[in-house]
Amino acid sequence: MSTKQSAFGRPATLWELCEQTVEAILTRPLNYYQDEFCVDAKDYMLDKKGDALKDACGTAYCRSGWMGTILGLDGWEGLAYVPEKLLIDAGISMFEIGKLFDATGGNNYISSKMDHAGCTPGTKAYARAGAAGLKKFMRKHRKKLEAARLMKLAGKYSVKMED
Repeated sequence: MSTKQSAFGRPATLWELCEQTVEAILTRPLNYYQDEFCVDAKDYMLDKKGDALKDACGTAYCRSGWMGTILGLDGWEGLAYVPEKLLIDAGISMFEIGKLFDATGGNNYISSKMDHAGCTPGTKAYARAGAAGLKKFMRKHRKKLEAARLMKLAGKYSVKMED
């Protein structure tokens, strides 16, 4: 796992990281796909115009992938596991984290709109539904997310948060 400079600002808390993830999902709908794990955007034709972020690995990011990218991480461990570990360290249960990152139906943080035929990956509607699920998670865990200082947590996972 390595770190690199992110195109996003440096979040100070997990709350800010989640806010930036919502922004990334909404502004880059071609780079958001919650249904798979570390999938190359080309494999799902989400990035038809070569519109992937230049500092990203080219995946069709899920929420975890976007969090890792915003932190400047790359590679499977950085994109998939570090965000999970940071949320665990903040005191959020694995059950809740699983609901946030899981793509299956019945998930409290996946909008039912994402399953509708008119809401396909790569569309603004799909991105809005994904962002809405993350916002719901944020509201439920606001105190823990705001209290979780990334400088303190990130050092355990080789995330460079200094200026």
